[in-house]
Amino acid sequence: MRSQIYRFNDYSRAGIPVLPVQKGMRVTKIHMVLYTIAFIIAALSLTVMGLTGYVYFGTAAVLGLIWLWQCLKGFKCKNDAVWARKVFIFSLVVITGICVTMAIDVV
Repeated sequence: MRSQIYRFNDYSRAGIPVLPVQKGMRVTKIHMVLYTIAFIIAALSLTVMGLTGYVYFGTAAVLGLIWLWQCLKGFKCKNDAVWARKVFIFSLVVITGICVTMAIDVV
């Protein structure tokens, strides 16, 4: 049985090929972890390339690792809908935090 996440049934009925509908939640969670790791590497590379300072690097690292930890918690969660919503909301915090810090700590 596939877990029910926000708008899962709507996507399914409409034939919209989102990953949870097509491949299931386990595959979706694996992709989320991999994409989050890629995001962290890309975000931190801005400091490595000399475009941002160490305040940005620290902020991106901390927020990225918390986001990754939240994604990993999905493999043990009992309610995918609640977990997915928390991860989504935190992703907005990550993007906002990184963008604000990037604007402040530019080299």
